Amino acid sequence: MRRRNAVLAAAAAALLALAPLTGSAQAARPDAAAARMQEGRYLIVNENPEAGKLDFSPLTIPVYPPIFFIVGSHNKDLKEQWTVRPAGNGAFTINSTTHPDAAWSRRGDTIVASEGSRSQFAIEPAGEGTYRIHSPNEDAVATLNESGREQLHVEPANGAASQRWRFVRVGE
Repeated sequence: MRRRNAVLAAAAAALLALAPLTGSAQAARPDAAAARMQEGRYLIVNENPEAGKLDFSPLTIPVYPPIFFIVGSHNKDLKEQWTVRPAGNGAFTINSTTHPDAAWSRRGDTIVASEGSRSQFAIEPAGEGTYRIHSPNEDAVATLNESGREQLHVEPANGAASQRWRFVRVGE
């Protein structure tokens, strides 16, 4: 009987945590639970299990200023981290921490990290703790379909897992 009561109490607590109370601010505004992007240092992980976390490709273009290709990786290290900073009007810049002057930049449909230029990106909640990264005022969403074989690029929004990202905060 005690075990049954403990299980029922745990289930009730879990349900209460998931469902906002009627009349609460969270119930009045369903999007209130969606966290807005905060400035900080993050690992950026794709929701598509084939893609992994964002990292630099071992291949670079030997030009000045340097251009780094961004790819998916299943490496378990914390080496490549990204600094997200507000840039105004709801947009953000995203910089590498291993190459601090290398910021995300659009080159056609490809997103690279470049020391020569930087682009601004909107980062908006996409549900369930994920975010959508896109070029402001465009239907051009950061997409990665598989690790190692494909560069980070933009495609029209379709809501796929390959277009949803988790920002895992890293100690600063």
